[in-house]
Amino acid sequence: MSVHSPVRRGLFHSVWNKSLRVRRVVAVRLVLHERGIDVDSRLRRGALRILSPRKTYQRSGSFEPSQTIDLYGEATRHAVQDGFAALRAVADMSWVLGTADGVERVIAYEAALKTLFATSRATGLCLYNRKRMPLAVLDAVLGTHPIASLGRAYHANPFYDAGVQALSQADGSAVTAKLQLLNLQ
Repeated sequence: MSVHSPVRRGLFHSVWNKSLRVRRVVAVRLVLHERGIDVDSRLRRGALRILSPRKTYQRSGSFEPSQTIDLYGEATRHAVQDGFAALRAVADMSWVLGTADGVERVIAYEAALKTLFATSRATGLCLYNRKRMPLAVLDAVLGTHPIASLGRAYHANPFYDAGVQALSQADGSAVTAKLQLLNLQ
C-alpha cells in the first residue's frame, strides 16, 4: 500500500477491496497517522473517507460503471462546495475479480472515468495487482491510464491509447514485456 501526503485542503476518498475488515481499517489509519496525518480530525470534517466496493462500485447490487462515475462526480462537486481544492480517489481494483462481468466491465469504466478526471477537479490512483489480474486486464488498463507506475515511480505511460474502450484478447508475453519496460524507466 502506498500513502502519500495530502495536498493542502484536498479531500481524500479512499476505496479498498472487499477483504477490508476492521483490522485493515486500523492498518490504513495507522499508516496515515505514521505519515503525520491527523486521521480522526480528517474523518470528522469529511476530508477522509474509507469506503468498501459495495458502497462505491456495487451500490445497486451489481457493478454499474455509470453509477460509479456519477458517484465520483457527485463526490467531487461536494468536495469543492465544502471548500476543498479537489477530490483524490485511491482504489484497489482487486474487487473486480469477485464480481460477475467485473473484469469485462472495468475497462469500459476506466475509459469513461478518464473523461471525468479530465473535466473536473478530481484525480484518481487505480491500484491493480499484477499477480492477481488477468494479463488482458493489465494490458487494457495500460491503455486507459496516461500515467503508470510500477514500484515507486510514476511515468508518462507509453502504452496509453485514448481509444481503448473494452477488454480485448492480449498476448501474455507482450503484456509482460510492457510491464517490464515500465519497471525499467
